[in-house]
Amino acid sequence: MDKLLYNDYVRRLSDKLHAQFDSIMAGYNFDFGPEFEIALCRVLINCLPQKFGVCRGFVVDADGEMRGDDIIIFAQDRFFTLRHGVGLDLTLKEQIPIEASIAYIEAKHTLILEGEGPASLHKAIKQVEKVKALCAKREPVKLGSWNPWVENPINYLPPAGFSINNPMYGVIFARNVKLTANSSDYLSPSDIEKFMHERTHEVPPGRTLAPDLMVLGDSNIVTPSISENGESFFSPFMSPISNYGTKIVPGISYGVGFACLQFALDWIKLGKLPWPQILSNALGIRSVDGGPGSPTRK
Repeated sequence: MDKLLYNDYVRRLSDKLHAQFDSIMAGYNFDFGPEFEIALCRVLINCLPQKFGVCRGFVVDADGEMRGDDIIIFAQDRFFTLRHGVGLDLTLKEQIPIEASIAYIEAKHTLILEGEGPASLHKAIKQVEKVKALCAKREPVKLGSWNPWVENPINYLPPAGFSINNPMYGVIFARNVKLTANSSDYLSPSDIEKFMHERTHEVPPGRTLAPDLMVLGDSNIVTPSISENGESFFSPFMSPISNYGTKIVPGISYGVGFACLQFALDWIKLGKLPWPQILSNALGIRSVDGGPGSPTRK
């Protein structure tokens, strides 16, 4: 493969991620889910800008409903987690408000394509859908919003596949892939591509809740795509006009996947965090409606 853009950025990123997983592997048994989740958390912490926090746990709404149980990327610069009081202990499970959550990652050391078991593709997709459905309850941020408290009166025509600035990004990340739980061998990149190409038409009707990215081993990537005039284009988010595109990217799927993730993180702009509701509830008073200085609603 020819040299890639920006001095081989994606390939160099893939090499770095592979090296980090290899170094962490010496201290963790990746046959168990939590150990692989912790390892992936450490890789994310090392690679993402500092304004993004990474933890294991759940997204939670104001009523206490929780979804998830794997890895959450959240707005570390805007939300204080309880973990910070006890150090970076990634074995602890956090509860991140849906308003502060940016991305959810289902992490599998070995993903099983067939069946509906705990390590199956079916189960991983359902977990992502549940997280995205809960986060869809938060107030949408309109395109072109200046900040969470000031609404831009100008209406923007959204690009294809983009509708709001604060979608929840859903990822499935698998280090290895098998066809069944009893399979003795991992699938080859061509076998993975064939299986996913045949199954991607089974995207559920509420496709905006489907995963936005799947990294399947070190050479396979599945992302949303939009077809226009007979051509297919990459889109970072699932939408009512998106389908899935599958691609073999020999040895660089980690780099491609992390570039997709960073693209999404660069786009996403969260709305208001629920501090007024949290404080008014704790103090037993009415919350300010509409932001600082606004009158209370009677």
